[in-house]
Amino acid sequence: MDLPSIENLLPRRIAEAMIDGFNRHYRIIRHYGQQAKLLFEAADWKGVHDAVRERIRSYDDRVSETADLLCANYGAAALDDATWQQLKLFYIGHLINHKQPELAETFFNSVCTKILHRTYFNNDY
Repeated sequence: MDLPSIENLLPRRIAEAMIDGFNRHYRIIRHYGQQAKLLFEAADWKGVHDAVRERIRSYDDRVSETADLLCANYGAAALDDATWQQLKLFYIGHLINHKQPELAETFFNSVCTKILHRTYFNNDY
């Protein structure tokens, strides 16, 4: 049996929190898509316009929300290189059977660039 060790419990939890943030974002985006169909069929053009604006802003909101949560709950801004590398591996593990792995990877990158300085962020993370 593979019991999580103390060393990798933090990156596992952060990876889970990050995938939860993405899954929340994806549920919201799907809801916007469902609403868009109804608004279009009702010829509610202002509603369509407002929904598009909210949908675009939603991504930035979920990224910021997730980054803030990771910093507040897990001290993500102060993690060392080894922890970030483990975190990425655990996150990738969540993507194996995920329905939107490419979008989830983009979300990971967006959250990381929000937490890490842009010159620090690279392919290792």
